[in-house]
Amino acid sequence: LGNSIETTKQEGRKIFRNSWLLNSILTLVFISVYTSIILDNLSEVVCLVFFKYMNVLVTGSAGFIGFHLSKRLLNDGFCVIGFDNVNSYYDRKLKEDRISLLHEQSNNTNYSYKHINADIDSIIDVEDVFSKYKPVIVINLAAQAGVRYSIDNPQAYINSNLIGFFNIIECCRKFQINHLIYASSSSVYGCNTKI
Repeated sequence: LGNSIETTKQEGRKIFRNSWLLNSILTLVFISVYTSIILDNLSEVVCLVFFKYMNVLVTGSAGFIGFHLSKRLLNDGFCVIGFDNVNSYYDRKLKEDRISLLHEQSNNTNYSYKHINADIDSIIDVEDVFSKYKPVIVINLAAQAGVRYSIDNPQAYINSNLIGFFNIIECCRKFQINHLIYASSSSVYGCNTKI
């Protein structure tokens, strides 16, 4: 009887050691598989965590370039604050459709698109957006387009391209924005002395 008890104890130790070893191996496999999955998706996880709260202000977001840029930013995980006056220089319906598509895209992803229908020549509206949404990056694409149009409507150019741009850069200074991207106007041709 004493011999069989000792054999049972030894068998029990073997089973315990084997189950401990088996559990350790399974735990290591589990950890390595999930570590591999996490590392494979680490950049995506970091982007989701980091960009989830990163607002990018895109002025002219209903225009051709602004719309496509906003779409790309949403795809890349940024929250986009679109700022456009949706004026009638180009087809308003086209601009409204673009804004709807951006809202739809933001509903299909977890990143938000907020549209502000205002003019950049209004310092109050521009400051309000900077104060409320605290953008980290500002991309100014808003401008009055059309060279010939500037001859008949110079005030539209002064308001948008000069005063509006001044408001953007002034708010970038005031709110300590480190990243400003802007596009020049098609109306700039260098040292032409003819008017």
